[in-house]
Amino acid sequence: MKFDDYEINGLTLDDLNSAYALELAAYPHPWPKRVFEQSLHNHYRRWALRRQGLLVGMAFFQVIKPEAELLNFAIDPLCQGQGLGQFFLTKVLQLVQQLGVSNCFLEVRASNVAAIKLYEHLHFNQIGVRTDYYPGLKRGREDAYLYAVDFH
Repeated sequence: MKFDDYEINGLTLDDLNSAYALELAAYPHPWPKRVFEQSLHNHYRRWALRRQGLLVGMAFFQVIKPEAELLNFAIDPLCQGQGLGQFFLTKVLQLVQQLGVSNCFLEVRASNVAAIKLYEHLHFNQIGVRTDYYPGLKRGREDAYLYAVDFH
């Protein structure tokens, strides 16, 4: 797939409703809308992936040099399975590195096999587990896997 018709730029307050709609479509336990509102007024780094002006992906990072943490990454479910997540995450990780970051951390649901595959493909390594961290998809709790990548 060619990605020439996609653009990566900042996620802004004008994107709040579109970002929240994307979050609802992408996750069974989405961030509350107030978290999106707050994130647009704090120090998070936010990027949008757009096609023909429409938001199809988003990435939120907290950057505290020399480290970064990927807080939220989503691709519109209608666009998944085409390599778009790999394309977008590769590009935003390059942007994060340009900020002077030497390593990046993230957490992911143990059941999110597609995301784990993507992260491992991009050289993230599992460094730990947070037991019963997330609300379960059906009931109970679910583990979070902790991942890290060193850019050097």
